[in-house]
Amino acid sequence: MLQGQKLQQAYDDYIHNYSIEKGLEIKSIRNKKRVLDKLLPFLNGRPLTFETCREYAFYLYENGWTAPNSRVCIIKNLRAFINFLYDRGYIADNFAKKLVKPKVIRPPLRLPSEIDAEKCIIAGTEPGPADRARSKRIKAETRLCLQFLLRTGLRVSEALHLQGQDLSPFDDQPSFQVRSKGGRISLLPIPEDMIEEMKKRVRKKRVFEATADTCNKNLRDGMKKLNITLPLTCHKLRDIYSLSRLRRKNPLQLVSRTLRHSSVSITDKYYSDYILDDLVGTINDSPLIKKSLPAEQLVERGVDAFRKAIGNDNRIYIEVTKDTNGNAIIKTTCLKTSAAS
Repeated sequence: MLQGQKLQQAYDDYIHNYSIEKGLEIKSIRNKKRVLDKLLPFLNGRPLTFETCREYAFYLYENGWTAPNSRVCIIKNLRAFINFLYDRGYIADNFAKKLVKPKVIRPPLRLPSEIDAEKCIIAGTEPGPADRARSKRIKAETRLCLQFLLRTGLRVSEALHLQGQDLSPFDDQPSFQVRSKGGRISLLPIPEDMIEEMKKRVRKKRVFEATADTCNKNLRDGMKKLNITLPLTCHKLRDIYSLSRLRRKNPLQLVSRTLRHSSVSITDKYYSDYILDDLVGTINDSPLIKKSLPAEQLVERGVDAFRKAIGNDNRIYIEVTKDTNGNAIIKTTCLKTSAAS
């Protein structure tokens, strides 16, 4: 059985050597340590088994790790450690999958619109009459960072780690490199309305001289000024980015690539339930519902469907009017166009 000094050696091998072999980010290593650094003191010489590992998980549950996501993090890290021990021959029995991952029930996303989020960013970073030059500069930097998050879907930590050398704003397709939380480097387009500003920042050590705390504080200030009650944080800007693109019919696969998820299924899991447009027709396809709606609303729906069917064809003109009795009259006209047009 693995215990005592041998377990300490295995732990050191996992945290130090294996992390170097995998090329893990410092943040990822730190997260592993947070979960595992109390394991050996907790065991106090006892062997590492399924039973003692499970006891350790419950010990953490009862001592600060109360949130469902935190408990999932515990089990994920314990499973990864057990898999490593088994693969490297430290233990003969791989009991990783026996450790039950808690189910997380996610509350529905309630978010401001993309337009309201932009207004909130501007309001929260507007210089006050008593602001000095330094405060104005910080607010300007924070505004630019928040706008970049809203336009790209980056995590705030990713944006704050961007360096001038990561920018390529002079290329045919202006782009930037971003290091994801797993350490993978991805290439993304620079938003068109920010290309000129990024050209000024290619020599800067940090593209955005801001902090996560300041970004979130300015968002709260903007919410207060505009009386927006829906929650808004830096990470919510990533959610707004995702949902706004999907609702505008951008393919799930492309949105997933810009978010840099490891698989499309992750994007689908978090966001597809909130894309209701595809479900509206199914839910409302009932004579009971249609009979209870005003006739005008049904006419508008029919006209909208017709417009979608013909697309932007300027040869067809649609006009909806009412007669003296209030009845709807739909008139379509096929306009003649020359061959040259």
